[in-house]
Amino acid sequence: MTRAEGTPTTLVAHSLGCLTAASWLVGQGPGPVVGALLVAVPDPSGPVFPAAATAGGFRTVRRRLPVPVTVVASNDDPYATPEWTRELAATWGAELIEIGGAGHLNDASGLGTWPEGRRILRGLMRRTGAAATRSCGAAPACTRPV
Repeated sequence: MTRAEGTPTTLVAHSLGCLTAASWLVGQGPGPVVGALLVAVPDPSGPVFPAAATAGGFRTVRRRLPVPVTVVASNDDPYATPEWTRELAATWGAELIEIGGAGHLNDASGLGTWPEGRRILRGLMRRTGAAATRSCGAAPACTRPV
């Protein structure tokens, strides 16, 4: 974390980053993190999960996460079934937002700058008291509106 101690921080992660973020939250504790937006969480035991990622140690945390979490998923993500995602979100104590057929919620999904994702993030940040800014580079004090 590069933010000043005590500054409310929201983690935002996609795909494998979601597994990393969940593991970090459970293993390290939340610290300044007050919430997490996890988009397109993959199932490491799924049939199309990359073997190289499995060898890299990605796993699924199976306990409640220590901060409010919003999971965003589509119903046709090739890396996770809707049922698996619903069960995982419930285990994590997360709000689940299902947005219909949008694949893996990446560039190939055609979402562009994804205004709906920004709206979801702002809602999570309001609920957790995090400032609506984002880091914009290496300078710790550099922030821009979300």
